[in-house]
Amino acid sequence: MKKLLLSLFLGLASIAMAQDGQNDPTFNPTDIGFGNGVNGTAQDMVLQPDGKIVLSGFSSYDDHPWKMVRLNDDESVDTSFSFPYSQGLVHSMLLLPDGKFLISADIPEIDDTANSIILRLNADGSLDESFPTTSVFGGPIFKFTPRPDGKFWITGWFTSVGTESLKYIALLNADGTVDPTVVINTNNLVFDTAIQPDGKLIIVGAFSQVAGQARNCFARLNADNSLDTAFVPTGPTYSARSVELLANGKMYVTCTDFLLRRYNSNGTVDNTFLSPNEYASNLMYCPIVVQPDGKILVGGGGVTRFNDDGTVDENFQTGIDPMFGAPSVYKIRLLPDGKFYVAGGFSNYEGTTEHKVSRRNTDGTWDAGFDRGNGTGADNGIGTIINLDQGNLFITGSFDHYNDVSRRRIAKLTINGELDESFDPGTGFDGRIFFTEKTSSGKILISGNFSNYNGQQANHLILLNPDGTVDNSFQSGSGFTDASGATGSGITAVRILDNGKILVSGNFDSYNGVNCPTFICLNADGSRDYTFNTPFLPPNHFATNIINLPGQQKILVTLAYPGIFYYEHDIFFKIDYSGNVDSSFHAPSDEYTIYSNLIAVENSGTILLIDQYLPDPSALYNRFLRLDQNGNILTVFADEAQTPNGWIQVSRIFPQVDGKFFTSGEFTSLDNEAFEGLVRHNHDGSPDTTFDTGTPITGVSSLVAQDERLIIAGGFIQVNGIGRNRIARLYSSGILDTSQFEITQNEVEIFRKGQEVKVASQEKLLSQIAIFDYSGRQIAESTNVNSNSHTLTLKSQLEIAIIKVTLKDGFVVTKKMF
Repeated sequence: MKKLLLSLFLGLASIAMAQDGQNDPTFNPTDIGFGNGVNGTAQDMVLQPDGKIVLSGFSSYDDHPWKMVRLNDDESVDTSFSFPYSQGLVHSMLLLPDGKFLISADIPEIDDTANSIILRLNADGSLDESFPTTSVFGGPIFKFTPRPDGKFWITGWFTSVGTESLKYIALLNADGTVDPTVVINTNNLVFDTAIQPDGKLIIVGAFSQVAGQARNCFARLNADNSLDTAFVPTGPTYSARSVELLANGKMYVTCTDFLLRRYNSNGTVDNTFLSPNEYASNLMYCPIVVQPDGKILVGGGGVTRFNDDGTVDENFQTGIDPMFGAPSVYKIRLLPDGKFYVAGGFSNYEGTTEHKVSRRNTDGTWDAGFDRGNGTGADNGIGTIINLDQGNLFITGSFDHYNDVSRRRIAKLTINGELDESFDPGTGFDGRIFFTEKTSSGKILISGNFSNYNGQQANHLILLNPDGTVDNSFQSGSGFTDASGATGSGITAVRILDNGKILVSGNFDSYNGVNCPTFICLNADGSRDYTFNTPFLPPNHFATNIINLPGQQKILVTLAYPGIFYYEHDIFFKIDYSGNVDSSFHAPSDEYTIYSNLIAVENSGTILLIDQYLPDPSALYNRFLRLDQNGNILTVFADEAQTPNGWIQVSRIFPQVDGKFFTSGEFTSLDNEAFEGLVRHNHDGSPDTTFDTGTPITGVSSLVAQDERLIIAGGFIQVNGIGRNRIARLYSSGILDTSQFEITQNEVEIFRKGQEVKVASQEKLLSQIAIFDYSGRQIAESTNVNSNSHTLTLKSQLEIAIIKVTLKDGFVVTKKMF
């Protein structure tokens, strides 16, 4: 105890001299941060003849501002390779026969007006100054394709190369200058190209015309660069992503309306190949690699291997984990021994943390020889922190290691953030953790889509003792199942009440083998409490937030609905512990309020709320409010409808007992200023400028107070230039109200380029995407997506559209797209 008091005293003494919001260096002091390898996305990868690989497309590597990196056979960094620029992004690379590289990159140091610049690098990564730079405008280059005569094709999103107006595809001379005599007129993007032995060029993309002739996403050019009018392939319908030529003249093509198809040399479909009857699992990237035995590796969402007749090779490990979904694989590079590298946007491959690059054995399993270790701090995201006794901490998330020690999804930390090795979860959890709560007796209730904890069956709910052993007095039986038979993934909200009972809601229809509504109450032993009523719950709807009001025997509940326009139901209630609606509570009475994103209760009992509403059917807006205990609006902090070009994108709210509160996210217009990351607000909502994190800390998912300091966790890897992997302690005056449980919400991002709309989900799998215009008319839809990323192509470009995203667990996110 004396040691603990001395630690607290020294910590308080240092706080008096520290700026609120700055990193406390005494917390997990061995953590060097900055991730573990690629920070961002490995957009491109080349394989050298010596077996080394070069990666590009990311913002940094470890704590270095490297935009390209070369890795040795064991995944260690080859320090003999050094890229000379610290800003920008390298989009694509081509390894030349002499070991040099052609690259396209946006490098402000060379040209801050160009979208991309073509450079040539020496084999050690230094700039080859004998090669002139060429600026490209309008968008990035996707690919270089070399010709036998030394010239090379470039394809991408550009509209001009140098001073020449050339869209989507261009031919460059060997010295990097543009060949102005070659103009290929396509009316949309060209994604991939392949040169035949006779010099003809296969192109695939999103175009519908080439040289004024109808060619849907797939065409061939003659050796003189004119359109081959004899080559009129059947399909694709939407957007072709990759093409791979075979020695016999046939070719494989991936596309958004089919995963893989084989074509004859004349463009007709090869019907001897059984084309998979499914959508591509990641529509933005579907690389193809043909093995020497004729089998085909196809990337996108994991890697699938097909036999040469089109059937799936069932003896191959795809990288897709039933609990964690499909990793985004952008590039595949095959080694002579049959092993292969994958690179892309994944942080988890087949249920194991892998940072954007992995080497796989011939059967798709992990090659342990390519492993740089697990780094310091948490090696993947932390979702929740809980304060334990004596200042210790309990964390859960998607990590596999903490300070390079195996801790699968769960760990106990000391007061200063070091691993408490006396708490050993063994093999940990075999799936995702959604919610974590502490009982009044100090035990830990965990829910998710797992089925096993440390070798013991645990279906979706488990109660752990403080030492990590299972409390077998709590039994969830077979857990939760939805109508399709899927288990566990549909849990959307969990809350422990003052009386020890547990509320659970989600997109399920049975618990422990017995039919049930989507909102149920469990007794402390895991059995169902049949006395709990749900008169407030319309059919097939479920809770997104459940907030216990301590000492009141009341609960705040928000609901989600399967439709986009929710006029016919209330969505925000106060109920008692039996499920009866409190009629004295009236949520904001805007009939067009469609979704309550986040709620948090302040120490005074007032409610902080972020919701989405439609003032008319033509526009969707977010607003940030304070309500009194009866639901009446007291303060409007921000309202997109009232602020032109304003934007509220907040993922967390954390109240303090002094009336101030934290938000994690982004305001583009709050108090006439833009704020991003972790922000402390005064009681009136204005930013508290005495709390300054320096560089914005984004991706904060959980906060807890520790004396006059604040512990934050999430997906970040630095705090104002100081490396901290996913957990840190900040100096902060005022006391956080830790009685309120932070709301877990999946991050869904929308990207648009022209008529293409890409939807990406950081954690949960996407299930269905619908796009609506101003009038509420549905204009595009994709169903059965089953991946973390999906792209839809609109028939025409819209100024404003509404995107409704249904996640695999039934959770619905609705966003506005400009």
